[in-house]
Amino acid sequence: MNAKRFFLLMFLCSAPALLADYVTPGSGVHFNMDSLVVRSGGAVSGDSGNYAISQTIQVAVGDTLSIFGGDTLIFTGGGGGSLTLEINGVLLASGSEGDSILISAEAAVPGAFYGLRFRDTGPGSDFQLHYAKLFYATRAIDVFGADATIAHCRIEQTSEVAVDLGESSSLITDCRIANNRQRAITMTLSSSPTIRNCRFLENNIENNSPYNIISIGLQGVNSPIITGNHITGRYSRSGGISIWNDSNALIENNLIENCAFGILCYSVNANPLIRNNVIRDNTVNPDTQLYGFGIASNGANRPVITGNDIYGQFYGVAIINGGQPNVGNLNNADTTDDGYNRFLGNGIGATRYELFNNNALPIMAQNNWWGSAVRDSIEDRIVHQPDGAGYGLVTFEPYQTDSILVGIEPLSIALPKSLRLLPAYPNPFNPETNLRFELPGPGVVQVTIFNALGQKIREFYPGEMLAGLQSLRWDGRDARGQTVGSGVYIYRISAGEHSASGKLLLVR
Repeated sequence: MNAKRFFLLMFLCSAPALLADYVTPGSGVHFNMDSLVVRSGGAVSGDSGNYAISQTIQVAVGDTLSIFGGDTLIFTGGGGGSLTLEINGVLLASGSEGDSILISAEAAVPGAFYGLRFRDTGPGSDFQLHYAKLFYATRAIDVFGADATIAHCRIEQTSEVAVDLGESSSLITDCRIANNRQRAITMTLSSSPTIRNCRFLENNIENNSPYNIISIGLQGVNSPIITGNHITGRYSRSGGISIWNDSNALIENNLIENCAFGILCYSVNANPLIRNNVIRDNTVNPDTQLYGFGIASNGANRPVITGNDIYGQFYGVAIINGGQPNVGNLNNADTTDDGYNRFLGNGIGATRYELFNNNALPIMAQNNWWGSAVRDSIEDRIVHQPDGAGYGLVTFEPYQTDSILVGIEPLSIALPKSLRLLPAYPNPFNPETNLRFELPGPGVVQVTIFNALGQKIREFYPGEMLAGLQSLRWDGRDARGQTVGSGVYIYRISAGEHSASGKLLLVR
């Protein structure tokens, strides 16, 4: 036998992703979970919307599986995290806002099952997942060579990645991707998905490696559209969006905050259009040499940066290793690169670093607001040729003299109309939990904890907090500092005229 062919056969035979315990017949059969119970020979059991999956299931080319709102699919058994629902045909999984689908594992630990896999292996293959909750997978949704639709889903507690895309232009919209152990979304091999109106909250819980929340690269030209999302970190090794290879991505109208950095353009031809974003306070890692930038152009790339609010970082825009971003150019006919960025309060201590050109290359950065209307003050906020012979010149004149810019619509980031609670994490908990909520505007916050009898046991005042996502810790102690016992507790968060209450379960 040809040696190369022998090696390929050995590789295919050893790849567990290609094996399934039950494969549908591929004859045009339309299954639901009840009919899978009947046909799968014990691989799926249960009824009345509650199902246990003890073996890997593959929906073959030509077949369709429908999953309905209210259906609960629990992966069980000793699969060692390898159990999978693999779609080579069609998946139509549609819940609703009030009646979602639950896909989880019997063992409530990240990586207890592999997740859902979609491979477009024949005409008519499709993957539609709407209003579903996916918990405790290794890779909750793994798509290769296919385009999936993932809408209004909640994906939490994966061990590796929430959504993994290869050769895919999937649509991911209105999802909540939070509390995953490592990565939220990864894409490579010329993937250009649309990611819009999603909330990315506190991913990379392990914090052992620099896993970024949305990672673009490494192979091929990956040019996603990333728009209207709220990306927030917490952990010191979690960056916001990273672009590691050739890319013409569009990154616009996002709020990126409290990460190790905002957006990183790394290596050759990572050339996104970065437009109309709020990039703020990305300094959770105290390392001022490697982290803490709003946008970085690191390598031979030329991103266009226009219309952004960039504030509260160590460095607003950092440039190194041959980067040459366009931060505003009025000298060409193109009107899509005319600056209109707003820089304010980026720096270390009393020293401002709104833009740091650690390159010998010239940089165009015209028509921006730099936090001052005085030229000498602006000069002090930009590191470039006047500060050292090794730095390239930054052309920042003309500049805006008013932070309210004429000719550009103000960036709108969706905030709740009233105080909104997000699920406390963890819950159940022992010994402490994080109370998470969103404020419609800045306000003085008060937190009150009650026991199951309605008696107030703890009250604290964290003070004034900003609009948007916030998190407070309760350590399971009462007003005297004594640990409270197991049971149900009610917490109420108040800010001005707004208040909301939630339930907690403490298990000692």
